[in-house]
Amino acid sequence: MEKENSRELLRQYAVVRILDIPYHVDKPFTYYLTPEQSGTASVGCFVMVPFGVSNRKVMGIVTELQSQSDLPAEFPFDRCKPIAKVVSGEFVLNEELLGLCRYMKEMTFCSFGDAAKAIIPTGALRRIHELYAFPTEHEQRSKAEAYLVSLADASSLERDILSLLLKKSAVRREKIAETFGADAVKCADVMVKKGLLDRTYRLSDSENAVYQMYVSSPIPAEDIRGMLAGKEDVRAKYGYRHKSDAYNAVMQRIAAADGEELQVNTLDTQDVIGSTALRVLAKEGFLTVRREQVFRNPYESAYQAKPKDDNILSEEQQGALDQLSALYRTHEPKAALLHGGTGSGKTRVIKAMMDEVLADGRQVIMLVPEISLTPQSVSIFCSYYGNRVALLHSALSAGERLDVWRRVKRGEVDIVIGTRSAVFVPFERLGMIVIDEEQEHTYKSDSNPKYHARDAARFRCAHSKALMLLASATPSLESYYKAERGIYSLITLKNRYGNARLPEVIMADMHGETLNGSGDTPLGGILSAALSETKEKNEQAILFINRRGYHKYVSCLSCKNPVMCPHCSVPMTLHKKSGMTATDTVIDPTQPQGTIGGILVCHYCGTHVRTPQVCPSCQAPHLHAFGYGTQRAEDDLEKRFPDIRTQRMDMDTTKEKFSHDLILKSFRNKTFDVLLGTQMVTKGHDFPDVTLVGILSADAMLYQDDYRASEKAFSLITQVIGRAGRGDKPGRAIIQTYSPDNEILKLAAAQDYETFYRGAIRMREAMVFPPFCEIVLLSLSSSEEVEVMNAAAKIASRLRELIAPGGEYHDVQMAVFGPFEAQVYKVNEKFRMRMILKCRLNRRTRALLDQIMTDSYTVCAGRVAVSIDVNPSNL
Repeated sequence: MEKENSRELLRQYAVVRILDIPYHVDKPFTYYLTPEQSGTASVGCFVMVPFGVSNRKVMGIVTELQSQSDLPAEFPFDRCKPIAKVVSGEFVLNEELLGLCRYMKEMTFCSFGDAAKAIIPTGALRRIHELYAFPTEHEQRSKAEAYLVSLADASSLERDILSLLLKKSAVRREKIAETFGADAVKCADVMVKKGLLDRTYRLSDSENAVYQMYVSSPIPAEDIRGMLAGKEDVRAKYGYRHKSDAYNAVMQRIAAADGEELQVNTLDTQDVIGSTALRVLAKEGFLTVRREQVFRNPYESAYQAKPKDDNILSEEQQGALDQLSALYRTHEPKAALLHGGTGSGKTRVIKAMMDEVLADGRQVIMLVPEISLTPQSVSIFCSYYGNRVALLHSALSAGERLDVWRRVKRGEVDIVIGTRSAVFVPFERLGMIVIDEEQEHTYKSDSNPKYHARDAARFRCAHSKALMLLASATPSLESYYKAERGIYSLITLKNRYGNARLPEVIMADMHGETLNGSGDTPLGGILSAALSETKEKNEQAILFINRRGYHKYVSCLSCKNPVMCPHCSVPMTLHKKSGMTATDTVIDPTQPQGTIGGILVCHYCGTHVRTPQVCPSCQAPHLHAFGYGTQRAEDDLEKRFPDIRTQRMDMDTTKEKFSHDLILKSFRNKTFDVLLGTQMVTKGHDFPDVTLVGILSADAMLYQDDYRASEKAFSLITQVIGRAGRGDKPGRAIIQTYSPDNEILKLAAAQDYETFYRGAIRMREAMVFPPFCEIVLLSLSSSEEVEVMNAAAKIASRLRELIAPGGEYHDVQMAVFGPFEAQVYKVNEKFRMRMILKCRLNRRTRALLDQIMTDSYTVCAGRVAVSIDVNPSNL
């Protein structure tokens, strides 16, 4: 008895957060470690644990290790479960990243597991595969077979599952659901309780690493040659009996290497170490095999680039650098906003600041908003820092992203450049995080966890006592407001670098501009003339339109209804079919004269349908296409200017890996005269031969149903104008609009951010919008319309009850709007309701929202998805 108590006192316990668990039950769970596990488990490691009444195996992460004395006296030691397996691996979250998980859970109302899965790169987490199989006992299998025979109903789920298992030894849970539907999984669980099936678990192999194999031989080369020459004494000495050409060819190559290692793929006869000859020779001791991990780096060629100059700073840039250096040298957490117009040389200041941080033995993360900006950033920074730079974004494969983390862990990387998720790379000596074009909405995640990269960067810089540097020509109103109040240090660059000057801006009034009487034309007369002139000078142009596709939508002239997506409550967009010419898209020769060709695409759920020839609503044959997108603009260019080489850059042309890089490289090399695209072409690019920028439809950005509409329009127009005249040649920008006197357009044309800011911030304050409050979007969705409407009403009632006088949260100041239908009510067969809350996100408000999220599971009975998004990128 005393020995038993002694073992209990020595037992170690682990506090575990489950990775896949609903928000309302997301909390720490305590498990005990076996003596063998105590030596391998650590804080931040991943474990497999039994969970729930059925002890289903799930993945978790250890957040704390405790002894029995650390636990309260009332802890139920007799019911504590053991950890099933410590999942050894190279990816362990340190204290900083675990703290970031807690911070994201508290601030974004996600589960701890969602936060952890956002931080760990895709592919690093080993998945648990749940399998169903017959019990190993013979009588149990016989019992199942007899039970199968006794089932008279051929459609029974039990019969289907048993029939499948009689053909296979074990079947994954996902396979049963995929084959027979979700109810079949519930049925399989019931069969486990009956003893008809066993439930087993298997961890996937997630190493996801690439190795280069090297082979050599412990036998001297001369003796190998003797064996191959048929000398019996030498063959007998080493026991070599092989006569096959495959075996002898391998040994011949080894002998020719004279003791040097050979890469496996240099052996002509066999290409992989798993081949028979290599495997047998290695097993018999004739070969020694060594493997070495190879890090996949698709940007390795960029390391060979040479810097275009010595990054010489102007007097103004040097002053900005001195201010940033002073902030960094305090060795305290600091934040600065580097505000400079387009072409002012912000990147040069950032590079000089990087030099100082790296010289101090610390590391840098640089965030960019778009994958399309990474090639330029790579070429600049790799030319200076070589292979100390790594790139991280979603276009890389899971293995390539894992290799970036491996290189970081090994200390081979000092700078990581990437999109939003790069903020999580596990640098131990973090000195600075740069957020370039910090105003961009792409830094805000729209799926759980709904974090903003700026908030994650602020947390990490506070922990590491690092500098957070925001940079933009058009900062977000929230960031500039903080800079004005002294929360951020404001550092300004007012002049363009070198000989570059701001482009001339022309407002092109589009009233009266039509194309063959068929509606609006993508290219007006002024822009068309400018394109011809640019081509004659052998210069380049960038054209921007914020919509992909051919036409905006197709509508019926009889009933006035647009053709809607069958799964969403939005009109579909007309696209060209692959291989279609401009003429084919307008008139489809395979259909009756006058009908519309192409395909209709939903930009929300991705549904593709053939364009109907009669109206789906009234069956009238009077369908007409309206508006235009990048495809129609491209066709218009080809028709009017057959000698101008155009490259389109939008989501449809950049689906392939590295397509962004190839398009931008081709344009830089002047393979094309015009780069036409969506937002991908507007920011950060520096092409010295671009002297003309055209904005095809400025009005589409001005009149959006969003309080940020003017800010987004000003930023986009300012940014795209700034792509012109960045070299020694003067530039010009042409803005096509039906509102040439619009104040936002005039301020963007003048690149006058300060005047725009003063007007916009007064409006925000008067209307009580951020930064003078927080906007919380409470969203509900379900495939059942009645369910989501009832749930919205109940949650709204519960929320108002809690904040009413006498309510539990009566002290929380909150304005509640809704519930009402979302702007797009149905997406992919899910009906969506929402509420908008204006509040201050303090401790009490967070507690209130946490309770609403927890109560929603009971209110909705698990049939309606509920989520919270603080300061969403779109309302």
